[in-house]
Amino acid sequence: MKQSIPVIALACAMTCAAIARAQTPPPAPCTPSGGLSFVCGIQNGEDLVLVPNTRWLIASGMAPGSGLHAVDTQAKAARTIYGAGADIIYHASGSTGLGVFQAAEEKKKLAIGVDSDQYKEMPGRVLTSMVKRVDVAVFNTIQDEIQGKFPGGQVHVFDLKQKGVDYVDDANNHAMIPEDVRQKVEALRQEIIAGTITPPSE
Repeated sequence: MKQSIPVIALACAMTCAAIARAQTPPPAPCTPSGGLSFVCGIQNGEDLVLVPNTRWLIASGMAPGSGLHAVDTQAKAARTIYGAGADIIYHASGSTGLGVFQAAEEKKKLAIGVDSDQYKEMPGRVLTSMVKRVDVAVFNTIQDEIQGKFPGGQVHVFDLKQKGVDYVDDANNHAMIPEDVRQKVEALRQEIIAGTITPPSE
């Protein structure tokens, strides 16, 4: 079954949310900051780790007309959210998310990155990142073309099954993710790939 582009992001957002929620049981809230597609995936992801009645703080730190580059505005919003009790902020806001990392360092809290591995932006404060594996998409597309199997004019889906999206679990952050949490997330990944769980689109 093909998934829409937002749902692909949601599938990985769900796994990141599972990591966050499994480490921060209620009443401490986790907070998504950015695109509403990610918010949907995050909320459903944390539900799947069996922690109901989560308190969510959803906010935008983007000033009108600033696009995805309002770092100072995002940092201010993140400080407020951390101050309200959030342990982890998952941003989905481009370079604006640098403001979240700044606030995480100031408040000694955690954050989740987006698009690429953002651990080096604030080492020790970035729990994980939702990554878009553009390298996989480019390699597979070129390989299909060389082998004469690339059908132009079609939408190609690079989801969890195709390894087009993922979360970061490497030498930098491995110790930050407890083993039982990792096992839960891997189980969710396999259920999404198998079609047992369908990431929601709204």
